[in-house]
Amino acid sequence: MPNPAQSRKVLDLSPFEKFKLLAARTITNYWGWVLGFWVCAVVVLRLVAPSWNSIAQDGDFKFLPGDLPSRIGQQWLEEGFPDHRARSQLVIVLANRKQPLRKIDLALSYDLARQLMHKTAVVSFYRQLRGTKSTHKSAGEPVGAMEDDDAWENVRTLFDSCIALDQKWFEAVRKAIPPESELPADRLADAHWYRAELLSRMELTNEAEADRQTALLLDPSVEKLPRIEELENDPWLHALDLWTWEDDVVGSKLGSKNANAKMLLMQLESEFIAVSNIALIQALDELISSTKARYEKHFEGNPTEIGTSGSAAVGGDMLRASAFAVQQTEWVTVLMILLILAIVYRGPLLVAIPLFTIGLSLVVSLSVIALLAEVPDSGVRSGFRVFSTTRIFIVVLLFGAGTDFCLFFLARCREALTENPKANRRNVQRMVASSWRGVLNALTLSALTTMIGLGLMYFSKFEKFQHSGPIIAICLGITLVVCLTFTPALICALGHRAFWPLLSPKNLQRAGHRPMDWFWKRLAEVVVRRPIPTFAVCLLLLLIPAVQGWVHRGWITYDFTHELDSNSPSRRGTAMIVRYFPTSDASPLTVMVSRNEPFENEKALRAAIDPLREALYVDGVLGVRTLTDPLGDFPPDRRMALFGQDSWRRRLLEGHKRTQKLFVATQPTFVRRMVRLDLIIAPNPFSTEAEDVLARVREKMSQIVQSPDSEWHGAEFAFAGTTPGIHDLKVVTQADQRRIQLLVALGVWAVLFLMLRRVWVSGYLIFTVLLSYLTTLGLTQWFFQWCYQDEFVGLDWKVPLFLFVILVAVGQDYNVYLTTRVIEEQKKHGPIGGLIRALVLTGGIITSCGVVMAATFLSMTSGAIIPKLQQLASPWLATQSEPFPILRGIVELGFALALGVLIDTFLVRTILVPSMFAIQTRIQKRI
Repeated sequence: MPNPAQSRKVLDLSPFEKFKLLAARTITNYWGWVLGFWVCAVVVLRLVAPSWNSIAQDGDFKFLPGDLPSRIGQQWLEEGFPDHRARSQLVIVLANRKQPLRKIDLALSYDLARQLMHKTAVVSFYRQLRGTKSTHKSAGEPVGAMEDDDAWENVRTLFDSCIALDQKWFEAVRKAIPPESELPADRLADAHWYRAELLSRMELTNEAEADRQTALLLDPSVEKLPRIEELENDPWLHALDLWTWEDDVVGSKLGSKNANAKMLLMQLESEFIAVSNIALIQALDELISSTKARYEKHFEGNPTEIGTSGSAAVGGDMLRASAFAVQQTEWVTVLMILLILAIVYRGPLLVAIPLFTIGLSLVVSLSVIALLAEVPDSGVRSGFRVFSTTRIFIVVLLFGAGTDFCLFFLARCREALTENPKANRRNVQRMVASSWRGVLNALTLSALTTMIGLGLMYFSKFEKFQHSGPIIAICLGITLVVCLTFTPALICALGHRAFWPLLSPKNLQRAGHRPMDWFWKRLAEVVVRRPIPTFAVCLLLLLIPAVQGWVHRGWITYDFTHELDSNSPSRRGTAMIVRYFPTSDASPLTVMVSRNEPFENEKALRAAIDPLREALYVDGVLGVRTLTDPLGDFPPDRRMALFGQDSWRRRLLEGHKRTQKLFVATQPTFVRRMVRLDLIIAPNPFSTEAEDVLARVREKMSQIVQSPDSEWHGAEFAFAGTTPGIHDLKVVTQADQRRIQLLVALGVWAVLFLMLRRVWVSGYLIFTVLLSYLTTLGLTQWFFQWCYQDEFVGLDWKVPLFLFVILVAVGQDYNVYLTTRVIEEQKKHGPIGGLIRALVLTGGIITSCGVVMAATFLSMTSGAIIPKLQQLASPWLATQSEPFPILRGIVELGFALALGVLIDTFLVRTILVPSMFAIQTRIQKRI
């Protein structure tokens, strides 16, 4: 029969307390149904949810707002110059470090060039057959590629170049290798076979038949080649064009007269950090390795040096490093959590319960997000956009926060168990229900502050921020629900066995008198007796680096090349370009100018271009390539000589058909109205100096279009390329940072106020985490400045925003855990006694939670730490192993977050917050 006294107590409870009681009893009494629900949920979600890799996207520029200058410029480029609309480039440099290129080096160079030209020709043919739709565009977007009547001729030109390079390779290899030796490769029968198919479609029957016979003569098995239409999964699909040193227009810039090195420049339609570039760069690496291997026995101990660079290579290295960071962070996080839990609990089931809970929450969270995610290239703009690097934050935060939730709950269970061991051992369900009600407020408030902080990133303009924050918030909410349902149900299922070996009388006695309780009690007494001195000392320690963080809060970099380790392939390739082609730049700053009315004729257009070209030679511009100077060899102070080689080449190229299509818009709506100028700039296109050059060019263009005397008066202009994209990314993300920092601070304060109902407490807690953020920022700047020395140009641009949001939100958790317990204990034991008791009871568990969270964040730095440990353990083994791909931005953020959490755990929560409670108590007593 129900106990009347208990019934009256239930009736006296508030509605929220009644809900807590009902929920706790439901979970603990029907634990089998709860466990069954989650098991079924995992099975169903795994069956129906797509894989993370299938919905993950990447890139930066394409997720900027569409009204930004760089996005408009790219749209103009695609509409006006469909055959030359490259968004990124791949550069391959072939050289011999010790001497000029030998015959064998040239043979290998031609071999690689003919194969890459063949790949480019085949995918161009494929795009033409697929209705000229660009493979990177979504359904419903403008086509933009190969729509004019010259499209088939463009494809044929690529095959012609491929076959010409094949012939040059054959001649070069015969000069390099004795006639009696076996050739390192075969002739390109494929090119003749596919060109025959192309010529058939162009109704050139006789030429097609001749090519077909040539192909069969070179290789009878060529008939078994796949049809062009079957290449939808080809990794080279984003290749638009290939420029070689044999090119009529730009060959001189790529090494036609360079005895020491040759360069290949592949134009790509994909953004420099697009996910699809990973497969392309892997295919390129395999092609280079297999080609180079065929010539090994002919090198005579001095092989050809081959380097890859360009914006796409930089982006590809970043994506590969990011994928490696995701994989490594996951397993390092699991190992660290396992180690910490084993040290804390020294019980197998108490270690397994959090791991099972977090593993389940991770599977459910990732599956739910995958179901809510937008499918890339589907043309449907609904759902979340998921990015590959988002997974790092999900894994780290879920393991960190989820472990904290479980630790806090299990600590309450252990408290209840040690207070009445016999009764609680007999009735585990009642003990679990009581503990569940005791921690619900703290866990919910802790999760809400983090979820609100992350969710407010939705108000960013940059879509990577806009979608990543809410996605992580949803995953954290799922983790909270799993921890509040699955964990107590699992404990009820295991019964008292879950706490083995804690339940032995000896261990129970130890659990009731924890070794560190004396430390927390002593610390609490010091803080209570002398709150003002302890507060002042702690504040001073934090303020010194906080001033550094505030003064240099803008010390960040958008230079993607500096985010990569110096051992990355793209940085080594860049060094080769600088060595052998000091004035070459594969990522030009593209300027497009469009008049309202077309010029009367071609002569008038040419006459208007030359003054424009000369005007754009501002400080930092090395060359301006356009219709009247295709190679940018003639700055304003250099005049054309009558018999000079460069002058004759300029005259020849001005009338070249390819030059016309490269620098003058070919689409009917832009004929004689839109022109293009490619500016070769001195600085690295990712650098701040490049932005300064862009600003000078923009100012000069504004003067030109506003001048009544200019032929371009009233015209519009736009920019495309890496530098304009970096500039717009900087403008948008810095504005986002200011907006989100304000919203997150206000949002977290509002949650604290609604839950605590104390204005000054909520405001003070926000102040402490803001101080912690600035302190962490300053210390992180000092640390990496010391690590990188002269290479340090600032923290990665993503670090300050993610550090602020996560530290303000997650760092608030420990303040919440302490504050809610202080309020609870002060009601029972008075202001001073309650404060001391709260510090003693929560000291160990909050410290454990902080260490766990810091450890999970520190796992993000494992890419930099593990090689150092490996080198210390075995220097020889370290030299034999492949270098780890390191993404400095991930390492910097992981270090900063771990440091910030430790500061919150050991200084803010331990001294600043309790000392302020003690000061408040003294003030109230005097009043």
